[in-house]
Amino acid sequence: MVKDYNEIKNNIKDSGKLIYWLNEKGTILLVNNKKSQAKIELKKMKHISGLLYRFNLSFHTGYKPGQGGPIAVNIRTFEKTNSTITKVPGYKNGIIWISKDYIELRGWQEKYINFIYNIINKKTFQFKIGIYILDELL
Repeated sequence: MVKDYNEIKNNIKDSGKLIYWLNEKGTILLVNNKKSQAKIELKKMKHISGLLYRFNLSFHTGYKPGQGGPIAVNIRTFEKTNSTITKVPGYKNGIIWISKDYIELRGWQEKYINFIYNIINKKTFQFKIGIYILDELL
């Protein structure tokens, strides 16, 4: 069932679900559309500590060099200790692209966040030089 990409993009933007925070087990802790507000909320969560992953959805033309599609999931790793959240450098930070064909064919599903988490959480996976596209990694 082919869907219109622009309609899918608008639905994602309207949902306000642009930033996903996951813990080191892959559980989605928080979903919203503002990085700073999410960090404040996470700092208040006393029961959470350890590695956190931020998956930030952004939209592009998909035609510029370095773009693998119109939807980018920008992944950043953080460490939470007490009420402090700090960035963790390394090879688990990068971008996974979702191609226009893939999104039009399958639509947007939140389970893509879990797919991406499972990909980057493998011990052998590292972001290196290159373009990472979701359907090629599955």
